Amino acid sequence: MKRQIAILLLVMVAVATQAQLLPYPIDTINSTAVYRYPVEKSIGLYRISVNFGVTQEEIIRWNPQLASRGLRFDETILIPVKQAVVPPQRVVKEPEPVVAPVAPVAVEQAVAVADVPAPAMIVADTVSSVTNFLLTERHDEMNIIRLAFLLPLQASVPKRDASMDRFYDFYAGALLAVNAAQKRDDSVEYRIYTYDIAKDDQAQRALMREGQLRGMDAIIGPTYPSQVNAAAEWALQDSVWTIIPFSSSIANISTNPYLMQFNPSSDMEAHVMAQYLAEKGDSINCVLVRAQEDDIPQSIRDLHEALATKRIPCTYTTIHDILVDSLALALKDSVENIIVFNTEKYGNLIPVMPHLLPWVSAKHLTLYSRYSWQNEKIIMNQLYTSVFTPTDSVDSTYSAAFDTYFHHSLSSTLPRYDLLGYDLTTQVIEMLTKDTITPYQGLQSTIRYERDSVGSGWKNKNIQVIRK
Repeated sequence: MKRQIAILLLVMVAVATQAQLLPYPIDTINSTAVYRYPVEKSIGLYRISVNFGVTQEEIIRWNPQLASRGLRFDETILIPVKQAVVPPQRVVKEPEPVVAPVAPVAVEQAVAVADVPAPAMIVADTVSSVTNFLLTERHDEMNIIRLAFLLPLQASVPKRDASMDRFYDFYAGALLAVNAAQKRDDSVEYRIYTYDIAKDDQAQRALMREGQLRGMDAIIGPTYPSQVNAAAEWALQDSVWTIIPFSSSIANISTNPYLMQFNPSSDMEAHVMAQYLAEKGDSINCVLVRAQEDDIPQSIRDLHEALATKRIPCTYTTIHDILVDSLALALKDSVENIIVFNTEKYGNLIPVMPHLLPWVSAKHLTLYSRYSWQNEKIIMNQLYTSVFTPTDSVDSTYSAAFDTYFHHSLSSTLPRYDLLGYDLTTQVIEMLTKDTITPYQGLQSTIRYERDSVGSGWKNKNIQVIRK
């Protein structure tokens, strides 16, 4: 059956209040002042027209190449200067319902995710709308799944923080997951409610007070630890599944059965690593680099404690010993020496690494590493834990779908946030449609949610020990 995706957009208007110029170079061409604007990542023609206070037709008139091929990231386009330009302000308008109206309605700021050619539209210049994935021919009775996303997309910020781009990636992957689910089963209708929330928890709490999140089947987000507690309160109060994608520390998860924590805590990762090393018996020696107690991050403290609990053979050294080439005193012969530094940042190790290299082969030296270090050029064996599956290529069907719908380059590589969004959303959809929680094998993650006791929340316990 032919499927068609419809978008309901919120109406956004720009109100001119006083004359001001935007911070871009201005030239005069044919007696007209024009901005030279370098196209930013993840912004569309609609958003540009609103930000500059001109129509899309005016922009295309000054840049006729856009009519045939659309915008390209980092190209410079001409935009006529208006006498009064201010950032857009929000006006909330109930959308015309395509189906029977359903509360709640997302009312947050519009945000450009991608320029998408019609008619194969997943998302247009706004994502803070009720996005309905609809069929051309509807069944009389259709299951409806409502998913809410709480993400810091910075829609109303003229100059967004580039680090936020990874959440655009996440959202794009999530939309592709919904689109794929719709194609697999046309008896289900998906309604997506996307809220652009800031780093604090004020906007989120306002959504809850106003009942905006009532009636959701699942909430994906929020992002920051300060927001998680508020989301947890709502999950328990409204009995709604809430998936926390990024935070590894969630208060009261032991007493909240509606929480799902994807990113494992540091003590959980430490336990998995210690168990792995314990199975090696006397064939390994952990070399712990001493530091001032205040300088040791919690993840390393957890690892030290887990090693002690499992009685893993350990010796000790210091940064000074390594720099003066006295590391050999802490190394053992005929075993694998795993050196554990007291840091989560690879940059702290750059001055030290050359002093390790002479011992790599002679003493079978392995670096206890971090997943975030995998983009670094580390010329020695590594051992680390991760919830992400190592992969050299991405599913071709997924890649083709991403290229079809989205016209921006990815900002995230390790992990890829678009694949994270796809995997988490697909797992949630499977859980809701099958009414059961089972392990999920994704494009980048194998997710295995378990809970510690009846009545507690669910934690992803599929943590792998990876050698590289």
